[in-house]
Amino acid sequence: LLNGKVVNKMSRNPPHDTSLSLTQHELESVFSAEWYIRVQMAVVLGKSSQPEPDIAVVLAPVKRYFKQHPVLKDIGMLAEVADSSLLQDRRDKAPIYAGGRVPWFWIVNVADRIVEVYSDPKGGASPEYRKREDYGVGGKVPVVLNGKVVGHVEVANLFPEEAD
Repeated sequence: LLNGKVVNKMSRNPPHDTSLSLTQHELESVFSAEWYIRVQMAVVLGKSSQPEPDIAVVLAPVKRYFKQHPVLKDIGMLAEVADSSLLQDRRDKAPIYAGGRVPWFWIVNVADRIVEVYSDPKGGASPEYRKREDYGVGGKVPVVLNGKVVGHVEVANLFPEEAD
C-alpha cells in the first residue's frame, strides 16, 4: 500500500535476490541484538502507506510486532535493492519514506554497483530527502541507527560477483 493505492510488486531476479541476501548478511554483522532485519515485510508510515521494503532494520525483539507492523519510532533504516525497480524506488518509494520521516534510506543499486544513501528527510506537501551520498565499490557505507554510526559495510560485499 503506497499512498493509499495497492501497487503490484516488481518481479525479482537472481542478481536482486543475491544482493538482498548479501546486504542482509552484511548489515546483521555490524549492529547489536537491539536491532533486527525484516525482509520484504510491511512497515507503517502514516495513514495511507504500508510499504514492504526489501530491508527494514527495526528495534528488537521480533515479538513486539505480533499485533502491529513497525512504525517510525521502531525503524532505524530502510533499504531497497534495485535492479529493474531503480526508477520506482527513487521516484515513488523515496518520497514516501521521506514523508514518513524515515531517517536513513538506502538504494542498493545493482546495475551501477553503488549504494545511494538518502538522509535528512523533509515531509510536507513535497516530501524528499535533502541529502544523497553515493558509495561505490571500494568504499564503505556507514550504518547509522538512532543517530549513531554503528559500523560500516563494504560496498563490494553487497553485489554478486561479475560473471566471467
